[in-house]
Amino acid sequence: MKAFKDLTPQGKKLRLRKVIEIGLKSYDLDIVGFHFFEEATNMLYKCLASDGSLYMLKIFDEINSTYEDNLVEVFMIDTLRDRSDVFLPEVVAAKDGQEIIRVESKYTDIPKRMVIYKWVSGQPFDEHETMEGFYALGQTMAKMHKATTGLKVPKHLNPKRFDKVYYFKDEKAVYHEEKYKAFVTDAFKETMDKLVPYTDAYLAKLFKEDGMQLIHGDLNPWNIMIADDKIKIIDFEDTSYGYALQDIGIALFYYRFDENFVYEDVKDMILKGYQSVSPLPDMTNDDLEMIILARRLNFMNYILLIDDNPKEYMELNLKRVKKMMKEMNIVL
Repeated sequence: MKAFKDLTPQGKKLRLRKVIEIGLKSYDLDIVGFHFFEEATNMLYKCLASDGSLYMLKIFDEINSTYEDNLVEVFMIDTLRDRSDVFLPEVVAAKDGQEIIRVESKYTDIPKRMVIYKWVSGQPFDEHETMEGFYALGQTMAKMHKATTGLKVPKHLNPKRFDKVYYFKDEKAVYHEEKYKAFVTDAFKETMDKLVPYTDAYLAKLFKEDGMQLIHGDLNPWNIMIADDKIKIIDFEDTSYGYALQDIGIALFYYRFDENFVYEDVKDMILKGYQSVSPLPDMTNDDLEMIILARRLNFMNYILLIDDNPKEYMELNLKRVKKMMKEMNIVL
C-alpha cells in the first residue's frame, strides 16, 4: 500500500475515509453518512447521524498544528461556552471523555488526530457583511475577550504566543530562497528584511505590558458565520496568547484595502460594537495599523509557500505595505 504522504490529494481524501470509519467507533454517535466538506488547512467532513443531527469532523494536518495546539483550541471553545453567550461550536467528546482522539491504522504513516463538533448553521460573513454585522462582530469580540480576561490556563497547555511576525512553530522567512526568486524583487526582499525586525520589535514591546490573554487569533470573514442576524465564531485553531487589540486588528485586516467598503466606517462600527460591551483596549490607531501590517507581512511569506504563482499578490501587497509605512511615517 502506498504511503499516505505519497498519495494525490484525491487519494488522501479517499484514504482518510478509512481512518474516519475507524475513528467514529470511538464515539457514541450513530453516523449514517459523511462526505468531504472542505480543505481549510485541515480536512473537514460533514457527518449525518441517524436522528438527523449534523456534525463537523476535522482531521488535523500535522504540519500546521501540534497536539498541544489542538488541546488549546478545544480548551478555548469550552471556556467561552462556559463563560460567555457567544455562539460557538460544541465539541463532542468520545466515549472515553477525550475531546481529541488519535486514530492509529494501517492507512496512514502516523496516527491521525480527529475532533468532532456539532454543526454550526449559517453562512460565512464574507459577502454578507453589513454595518449592523460589523457592530455585532465588535460586540462578539468584546464578549470573548471579557471571558478570557484573567483566565488561568492549565499548566499542561502551552498556547502559541503572537509576539512576532512569524509566530507559528518552525515558521521562518522563505522569500530569500532560490525557488521563489521569480516572484519577489530585490525591493521586496529589502523591504521585508528591514520591516519584519521593526515589526517584531513592536510586538515584543507589546508583550512586556500587562493584559495578555487567550485570543482567537484568526477572526477572518470565513471564520465568522451569520444566521438570523446572529454572529457565530468558528475555527479556533489559531488560539494564542496575545492582546485584545490583535483580534481587532486581524478582523480589520480584511477590510483595510477592500474597495467594497469604506474602511474607516467598518472600523468605527466594530469599535462602537466593542465599546457597547466593554471598554476598548488601550491602543492607538498606529497600534491597530501595526497589527494589520504584521498580518500582511506574515501572509506575504505564507503565500509564497502555498501559491504556485504569487507574483501578482506580492506586487500588490508590497504597494500596500509601502502605503501603510508612509501613513505611519515609518522610515527604515
